[in-house]
This record gives sequence, structure tokens and C-alpha cells, in this order.
Amino acid sequence: CLHACSTSVGQLRFVRGWNLKSPDSNFGSLSGLIARDALKRAGSRGGLTRFLAISDRGDWFEFSLPEDGGAENVMQLAGMGPIRDLTGGAVSGEMADAEAVTMAPDDKTLYVSFQRRMRIWRYANGAGSDAADLGFSWAISNACSSGGNLGV
Repeated sequence: CLHACSTSVGQLRFVRGWNLKSPDSNFGSLSGLIARDALKRAGSRGGLTRFLAISDRGDWFEFSLPEDGGAENVMQLAGMGPIRDLTGGAVSGEMADAEAVTMAPDDKTLYVSFQRRMRIWRYANGAGSDAADLGFSWAISNACSSGGNLGV
């Protein structure tokens, strides 16, 4: 059990946290988050770490956070926009409920999984690019059709 004043659970130790805020009403409901520079900059100190997040509302956000906890302890929003569908339009309705994101080793290709209309789509040129269906969404839907708010 982690209490409000605890800094660790087992071998996991809390080091730093941020309260992410934006005046843009589309910001929020973040479901998936990846550190874009985590592997390339492991062990570095200072500067900014870039992140990519996706939301339940079908949006993506790229932002930077300071690594060293200096005076500039402020999120810097680098970009945001709608997650694209297979036709290049913005996902909407049940199709917008993004749940998880991961990045391929090429540091460009993203894979996003969705709830409600369960599927995994590939984005070959990053967050703002058009989606490609991996061709097995039907298998995911059939395997996970027990109802409720299930994710992939």
C-alpha cells in the first residue's frame, strides 16, 4: 500500500512528479504515455525529456519536462492534434478511445491500441500521420467480446 507520504513501494522509488495542465480544453484524459528520448539519453542529466501522450478523447500531445528539477519546472507543450483514422480524418465517437501507445525501434513508428472499437493501428510517420490497420482487429474484437470497458 502506498500512502500519501511514502516514496517507495518494494523496489520502486518515487523520484519526481509533475502536475500537467493546459488552458486548451482538449488537453487531458491521458491514457498512454511514452518517453521519446528515454533510451537514447539514459543516464544523462539536465535538459528536457520529450514525451508523447494519447487521450481517451482521440488526441495526441507532445511535450517536454525538465530532467534536472531546476527553476524551469514547467511543461512545454510542443504539439497536439487529433489521432488520425484510416482515411486521414480525426477519430471520433467510439473510435476515439485510445488506450495505449508504444514506439518502434526506428523512433518514428507508433502503435496505438483502442478500447470500445478494439484494434491496434500503426502510424508510420509519428503521431500526426495517417493510420494503417494491422489486419487483425477482428480477432481482437472476437477474443475480447465479453462486454464492459475492456482495453487492448
